Amino acid sequence: MSTTYPPIFPLWLRCVLATSIVASVVATGWFTRVSDPLPRAHEIERGEVLRSTHLYFRSSDNGQVVVEDAKNQTTLVLMPNGDNEFMRSVMRGFVIQRKASGFDNTVPFELTSWESGFLSLNDPVTGRLIELNAFGQDNASAFKKLLANQES
Repeated sequence: MSTTYPPIFPLWLRCVLATSIVASVVATGWFTRVSDPLPRAHEIERGEVLRSTHLYFRSSDNGQVVVEDAKNQTTLVLMPNGDNEFMRSVMRGFVIQRKASGFDNTVPFELTSWESGFLSLNDPVTGRLIELNAFGQDNASAFKKLLANQES
């Protein structure tokens, strides 16, 4: 013979608990969205611009990535496949976002070195801005070389 036991929590209590959990999750998400205590990249104090350049990122037929100075159309860097993977992935991300937004590659990207030591890459078309120092000095130095190449 089997004996049936009543549920530990009555139905009304289970409904109250489920509703309070859902309400807590929604309230936490709303509060996180509204409060936003972390500064955005455009709100960080960088100081004065030390150097800035405008760049085009292009792909060649053989798979190389070509970085051109927008001012005088000179090639700053030719990156074969497997070389400078960080730069390639950042550039690819910018170009893909631009294409997904319905824009072409006629407006150059802006690479800026700041007084505070920050190095930022900006897409004036989509408004995307990343601080390259956030990925470590080795990765940022790959982009910093583009500013040095521009001067020489």
